[in-house]
Amino acid sequence: MVVNDPLFSAHGLSHYQQQGRAIIHCPSGSFNKEGIIEQHRVLLGILEKQNLRDWCFIEAPSADGLMTEAAIFELGQSYMELARHGCLGVILVQTHPLQKMYLSKACGYSALPWLLTTDTLEKALEFVKSLSLP
Repeated sequence: MVVNDPLFSAHGLSHYQQQGRAIIHCPSGSFNKEGIIEQHRVLLGILEKQNLRDWCFIEAPSADGLMTEAAIFELGQSYMELARHGCLGVILVQTHPLQKMYLSKACGYSALPWLLTTDTLEKALEFVKSLSLP
């Protein structure tokens, strides 16, 4: 399933895709708190339709994206909600130090584990496939 939501234009752009037990999120541009709230709303809609259990959330942001501190905190709140919907953890497909810092802080706010950082989506999907999931 792919979702491109034009409402994100004021708060960055997001693209979602499901592959097996992974939901892949490819945000680009900068996000503020309102953008994260909208992003979370779209993601919850996807989860309701897919009824996934024991899945991983793959974040594959553009290197140039920026986030406000309020957006990072809101992302952490979103991650807490994802854990309640069966998310096992976050995988970051990005080697840029700024993106690592953003996601590290967001995971810290949520207690959702940061499972892996890698440079390609293929490696992230291989990691998900390697997990022993029921």
